[in-house]
Amino acid sequence: MIGVNTAIFSPNGGNVGIGFAIPASTAESVISQLKEKGHVERGWLGVQIQEVTEDLAKSLGLEQKRGALVSSVVKDSPAERAGIETGDVILKFDGKDVKYMRRLPLIVADTASGKNVTIEVWRNNAAKQLNAKIGDSPNEPALAQRDDENANTGELGLSLASITEESRRRYRLADGTEGVLVVSVRPNSPAAEKGLRPGDVITRVGSKQVKDPEDVINAVADSRKSTKTVLLLVQRGENRQFVALKLA
Repeated sequence: MIGVNTAIFSPNGGNVGIGFAIPASTAESVISQLKEKGHVERGWLGVQIQEVTEDLAKSLGLEQKRGALVSSVVKDSPAERAGIETGDVILKFDGKDVKYMRRLPLIVADTASGKNVTIEVWRNNAAKQLNAKIGDSPNEPALAQRDDENANTGELGLSLASITEESRRRYRLADGTEGVLVVSVRPNSPAAEKGLRPGDVITRVGSKQVKDPEDVINAVADSRKSTKTVLLLVQRGENRQFVALKLA
């Protein structure tokens, strides 16, 4: 054991002299596992997560921003078997509070493979307890109409279309991608402020799966009846992320 690889800050690919320290407890764990097993095991849950912002917290019924929002669940993962769903907010893991998103991967990685843990999630405006058996982190990460017939969401600033073979080629969408395609974003609109762009695919509005522009428009209208924000699940490439847009 010569050393432990870590990260450097590199804006242009070279070393500018800024490095990041590894906690002694982490180094000790790595050394111990290398001695005993010859490799490092890290716990694996199988979720893609994002930070809970103030807007997202309001949309989800949380009193304050906390936890880790699940934007996708890996198929056949410990998370899927435990019943974790897209849109859940993980508040506690194995008795430990998840005060912010970045804490969850650290806690999970330090959990022994095969351990049974209790996970508290926020779903449908209520806390729910789930049980999961943690797996071993896989070697390869698992990330799980025509344009002239677009529908416009008006106040959100989005122009939408159904996905066609032509649009799949134009926007280089992966085979099997389903949802509603964003074909244009009005400057200075709520959607533009949140970074949405042409080629994004909206897969869900609130708790409703969407397959065509009319589904999005109807779901936005339903959201307006009960909240000041609408929650979109947006796919960009292999990544999915929740975005909360303010309604007029």
